[in-house]
Amino acid sequence: MHGPGHPPSGIARRVLAGGALGLAVLPRWARAAAPCRLQIGLSAPNTTMDPHLLSNAPNNAVASHIFDALVTNNEQSHSTPGLAESWRAADDTHWVFNLRQCAFSDGTPFTSMDAIASLRRATDIPSAASFRTYTRSIKAMDAPDPRTLQIETHAPDPLLPNSLSRGRIISERFKGAPTADFNAGAAAIGTGPFVLREYVPGSHVALARNDGWWGPRLPWSEVVLRASTDAGGRLASLLSGDLDLIEGVPAEGSGRITSDPRFHLVRGTSSRVVYVAMDKRRDVSPFITDKGRGFPGRRAGRDGPLTGGSRCLTPSQRPVPWARCWPRWTPPRRWVRGE
Repeated sequence: MHGPGHPPSGIARRVLAGGALGLAVLPRWARAAAPCRLQIGLSAPNTTMDPHLLSNAPNNAVASHIFDALVTNNEQSHSTPGLAESWRAADDTHWVFNLRQCAFSDGTPFTSMDAIASLRRATDIPSAASFRTYTRSIKAMDAPDPRTLQIETHAPDPLLPNSLSRGRIISERFKGAPTADFNAGAAAIGTGPFVLREYVPGSHVALARNDGWWGPRLPWSEVVLRASTDAGGRLASLLSGDLDLIEGVPAEGSGRITSDPRFHLVRGTSSRVVYVAMDKRRDVSPFITDKGRGFPGRRAGRDGPLTGGSRCLTPSQRPVPWARCWPRWTPPRRWVRGE
């Protein structure tokens, strides 16, 4: 299992997509006989098998093995076909998606009504971390036929295909299913490369290959995603052979990986940006003790860079005012007053 060679790129992307945060390690796979079972160590456990309940990295990574999205983001974060084979912007606020002819793992055909039901559920389900962030620009959806999906947005949204890569597609018949049914597997029926076999919260997720998947046949008949939150223990399990792949390699252990010819260290640049923002939600802030210092743009007021002549691009690449893309931002009154 630790022989020379690399894993097929397709499954590597699937296994790591959305789930390999920071660093990931793969053993070098034997080319002659790929293993039938793949065991992966996760740095954080998923909390549900419901693909729409809670949007966070562990949940989304696990869901991507079972449920496909209309659009898939590749390693460079480019939008590529998923359950939608192609799409186009009919005008600034209307999109047409041509859907793939395929089926769910239980044999039910996938149709445009499944896509509509899924996006509505992802938008409406009560959640502490809702997928509404990615669907809120959608005004209306229509299914003129089983393989065509039409979406109207409230305003020009050139990033709609990217946003749709976040929403997992379920069968329309499970649109009203409770989260418990997904966790038990009864409603966890997707079009993805794997089928749920067992979910033990905080422990592991056992998957079996979906031989009816529309993508290329995968070499693993079973995949087990194990929660391994201790970084040192996760690395030790990889080195001992108990795990075949881990995510979140501890920085202090990366040298042991790169010096061992059995393993391959995968590094990538994340598309996620985390930043510290100014306390601009209120006029009076306990964090500001020296008025004016640290606010180089405080006198910009309503003539600042987010208003006036600012523009964004529409799907047809015609600039329009920012206000048509999202509500106008109003600076705190103290900035306008120049205090």
